[in-house]
Amino acid sequence: MFVGFASYKYRYFDYKYGWTYLDLGGRVSYHFLPLINEFLDEDFDTDKFDLYITLMLFFESRTYSTNNDNIPIRYDNELKILLGSVAGIRYHLTDNLSLYAEGGRSTFGFGTFGITAYF
Repeated sequence: MFVGFASYKYRYFDYKYGWTYLDLGGRVSYHFLPLINEFLDEDFDTDKFDLYITLMLFFESRTYSTNNDNIPIRYDNELKILLGSVAGIRYHLTDNLSLYAEGGRSTFGFGTFGITAYF
């Protein structure tokens, strides 16, 4: 399960507008570095590195806000159900902390990077 949040705010003279996104969904991942080690007779350190592909099903709420209701361009607030997939790599710094990078249609675009904490 995951939760995502993003907010974009813009200003053009006295006109302010923006979007807020809130995502909630589930992820299923396949970690294939052990498969590479087995079939290619390699010895990649699976305690430090992780390669994976992920499928996601999530709800995305988009809210538009502005300080000027007289502008002819309007964006409706939306609630969507979306499907996405990414390929990723993770490097474990410690048993409880790792860095990751993902590419593909994710919750907020086509590329994501960050830190993962394990509790």
